[in-house]
Amino acid sequence: MQISESALIAKPKKEKIVAIDFIRAVCAIGIILYHISCYSSADAPKVLHLYANGSFGVVFVAVFFMISGGVLYHNYQEIPNLRQFYFKRWKSIFPIFYITWGYFYLKNVLVSGSLFYHGKPLTMLLTVFGMDGYFRYRGLNYYLVGEWFLGAIVFLYALYPLFAKLINKFGWKVLIGVIPLWIWQIETDVFIISPACNLIHCSSLFVIGMLIFKYSVFRMKPVFWVCAALSIFLLFVPIPGKAQYKSIVLGISLFFVLFVIGNLLMKVPMLQDAIRFVSGLTFTMFLVQNQVGSYVVRQFTPSTVIGLIKVIVVTVVVCMLSGWCINAIAHAVMNTKWFGWLERLATSTNKKKTEV
Repeated sequence: MQISESALIAKPKKEKIVAIDFIRAVCAIGIILYHISCYSSADAPKVLHLYANGSFGVVFVAVFFMISGGVLYHNYQEIPNLRQFYFKRWKSIFPIFYITWGYFYLKNVLVSGSLFYHGKPLTMLLTVFGMDGYFRYRGLNYYLVGEWFLGAIVFLYALYPLFAKLINKFGWKVLIGVIPLWIWQIETDVFIISPACNLIHCSSLFVIGMLIFKYSVFRMKPVFWVCAALSIFLLFVPIPGKAQYKSIVLGISLFFVLFVIGNLLMKVPMLQDAIRFVSGLTFTMFLVQNQVGSYVVRQFTPSTVIGLIKVIVVTVVVCMLSGWCINAIAHAVMNTKWFGWLERLATSTNKKKTEV
């Protein structure tokens, strides 16, 4: 299907895209279920672990990158003030991250009796910048929450103004540069980091999300039907080839399928409230889910379907409760006078007004 240049027109008026909350909630819970399967024994029952052509974890993260890029572009096609933009991005991540990491760090300090229980105090700088999980493949550091995904998001937020300028200037033609670079990254063995964590891969998905929202591709009905067929095929029919290519196609396809389902479900008032509640906790749930999931699996050691259901329910509930508590603490911190002073200091342009 060809799309003419005249059809690809971004809508200037911002609107609330309700399906976003549903996609966030599904991806967050999907990743929790995937990791529960990873922590369970090989012979234990599993859910959302592997599909016919790869790993569900990679697919859910791919959708997350697309929704992150798309929502950011929907809200910030232009960035008049870089300092305010970057502080808002920092504010959306780091207070919650520091509170969550600090809890588990203090717990380890009390158990070990040492502030630097891993040695190498300088590696804590990676934690300060949210990069400990992303660079964990380089060696032991003080990573506790957030995995590699957090570091990738920090990188992508830092690069976003550049991506936005390129997309505003070249539109869909950006893909002419993105796709060959993407293929090169998948086919080369130069990089030490896992292909699914590589910044080229993450950036490509992020940019795809931006383009989807720029041109409102999710409103094109034929796209949904093609993606629904591709999703069903890739989920259940094994095909040859590298798993990363298949996870990319499935991630993009599921994005459109979830978007349509989300639009329908968000019309139901009771479901709408529940979905929005979960969506508001997704970042914090993602931070704690590894710690919570691994602990719950060790306690219950699920070996039956009933056991697996118990683990899922307990893990999801604890993640939600933890997320709600941490969000409340972060909200209280960000409403203090000293945080307000910090925000004014970080966003002030220090330009004196001149009288006419």
